[in-house]
Amino acid sequence: DGGFDIYVFGVTSASGVDSRDRCINDDELREYYCYGDIIRDERVHCGSGYICFDGECIEGSLDD
Repeated sequence: DGGFDIYVFGVTSASGVDSRDRCINDDELREYYCYGDIIRDERVHCGSGYICFDGECIEGSLDD
């Protein structure tokens, strides 16, 4: 996804290790990104009007 982008699924690679963006629950995402040569991650809320699906935040709700 080119870095820290919660609206696009991405795979981060460093030192032969791949880390894939993933949903923690219906509205939270574990977003992986590079910080120099180190893989970092953050737990991010998708926000109002978005849900987490297949490792990215997409427009929608659980009621859709």
